[in-house]
Amino acid sequence: MTHRFNGSNIEATPPISSISVNKQNVVYKDHSNFRKVSLSNTLETKQFVTWLLAM
Repeated sequence: MTHRFNGSNIEATPPISSISVNKQNVVYKDHSNFRKVSLSNTLETKQFVTWLLAM
């Protein structure tokens, strides 16, 4: 699945097996590998993590 944040497409392929959050950085493990996403503020970070959990 693709998620769009501030004009950037972020890929995530279910199942998501691990999520780690540190301030505005999110690292998650999807079906294929680990991915790191840097977001601009905590609100976007929370929204992105919510989207990952809903997958």
